[in-house]
Amino acid sequence: MSLGMSGSDDGKHQSGKRHSRGIFERPKGSGVWWVRYHDENGREHRESVGSKALAVKVYAKRKTQVAERRFFPEAIKRREHSLAETIDDFLSRVKDRLRSYPEYARAGRDWKAELPGKSLRQITPGDIERYVARRISEVRPATINRHLAFLKRLFSVAIADGKAEHNPVRAVKLLKENNARVRHLTDDEQGRLFEELESDEQRIVLVALHTGLRRSEQFHLRCGSTSISQNAR
Repeated sequence: MSLGMSGSDDGKHQSGKRHSRGIFERPKGSGVWWVRYHDENGREHRESVGSKALAVKVYAKRKTQVAERRFFPEAIKRREHSLAETIDDFLSRVKDRLRSYPEYARAGRDWKAELPGKSLRQITPGDIERYVARRISEVRPATINRHLAFLKRLFSVAIADGKAEHNPVRAVKLLKENNARVRHLTDDEQGRLFEELESDEQRIVLVALHTGLRRSEQFHLRCGSTSISQNAR
């Protein structure tokens, strides 16, 4: 009779069904999966990976590395990158060349507050879906979609930099946006509005009325090297 490995309960459901050997979810129901394996000296290693599918792949990769004597624990540790540090690095790289930088900066602050202390590997689609469910009653769907777009791009850049192995945002659907206008101002309402505005302010309002631009988009438009708001003054 063969003896079971110590701690093998980590590889089973409570119902008794086995997961792939060497992977386990902790905490239960969190969607965060770990791998556990031993190096050629018998030393145990554990890594927080992310999704179950990725954990299966990482476990197989580590076993191969150990068997071929290409496993270096120090290199594994260096590949752990926190979300907060990755956001700060990404924002510093796009600050001077991205027109929508203020919106990106707000999205970055929001994600750091939502997922404090998380590494890129630990973030799962479930984390992102819980964020969407919480924010849907606080902000418009368009705002949530822009924050999702920011995080998706962040992970794409992180993958290209070798900091991440998968993009959890790809599994999350964008929200349906309702961009319909509630109503237009009548000619009489526009006339009364313009009577209360200075000439410089009238030009700003005209741009908004005829383009439908968001405030942040309008005030970051450039005419040569000068902003619209500067021209208005």
